[in-house]
Parts: sequence; C-alpha cells; structure tokens
Amino acid sequence: MSNSHDVPIIPPIADPADKRKRRMTARWRYTNQLNARASTGPRTPGGKARVARNALAHGLSLPVLSDPAVAPEVEDLARKIAQSVVGRRLDDARHELACRVAEAIIDLRRVRTAKLPLFAKMEADPDSAKPLEQLCRLARYEGRACEHRRRAVRAFYASLVEGFAAVVRRHNKAIREVVNPSKKRLR
Repeated sequence: MSNSHDVPIIPPIADPADKRKRRMTARWRYTNQLNARASTGPRTPGGKARVARNALAHGLSLPVLSDPAVAPEVEDLARKIAQSVVGRRLDDARHELACRVAEAIIDLRRVRTAKLPLFAKMEADPDSAKPLEQLCRLARYEGRACEHRRRAVRAFYASLVEGFAAVVRRHNKAIREVVNPSKKRLR
C-alpha cells in the first residue's frame, strides 16, 4: 500500500465560468493614469526642444562619414586593411567593403573614446550614479558599433573568399588538365 505522503495532490480544475472580471478600483485607475502621464514624453515646446537635442549630446548617432575631417582617415584605414589582408589594391566593390570595415572600426573607437572620461569620473567619485547611467547609454552605441563592425568584416571576407575560390577553381582545373590530360570531368 502506498503512504498518503506519496500520493500527489492534484489541484481542482477551475471552471472558466467561475472566473469573474476584476473591477477597476479608483486607486488602480489613478495609478494607470500616472503611468500613462509619465510615459508620453514632454508636451511643452520647451520640453520638446530639449529632448530633440538628446541625440546630439555626444554625436555618436551621426555616421562617421558625416564629419569631413574623418573621411581621409577612413580611406587611409581601408587602404591599410586591403594591403594587410590581400596584399594589393582592391577593385571598387571590395574597396567599398574595406571602407565599411574602416568606418565601423573608427565608429567603435569614437564610442570607446567617449567612455574614457566617464571611467575617470567614476574613479574620482565612486558613489555617484550619473557616470554609470551615462556608461549604460554609451553601451548601446558600443553594441551597435560592434555589430556594424562584425557585419562589415563578414561581408568583406565573404567577397574575398568568393574571388579567391574562383581563382583556386581555375588554378585547380588547369593543374588537373596538365597532370592528367586524358581524363575529362563530366558535369
């Protein structure tokens, strides 16, 4: 025989007809109104003008190439990337992909440079929460920049491998024909 402690207790099945809709109380309605008021954003013209400048506080939301002083740096870095990876100058399409990689690298560098003063502020005043809040905001930009760099590098390498694979196929076909001219491959 089984012990009464071994038998699982099965809760009774609730009848859906027994469920009643909860009544909205005055306190509940008031709380909902406060939450809605807090989440709608500024309503005055001054408040709207203030939040319109939020994205321009540090300039990290702007593309790298919007700054004309950075364009030569992007071009130079793209040339260095092409030289180090391929060993020669690239065609226009692949050079454009190398420019995307360089742009992403510079963008990531901008975000990390913007974070340095915040680390100094945190070290100077460890009890202050403001630098930590700003670091959390900058972490979003850093994540986007890292993702942008990852995608750019992946596209750049895919274009190189595609071209490299075509060269290898032609080379292998030529070698096969030289080594064994009597065998023809069926396609």
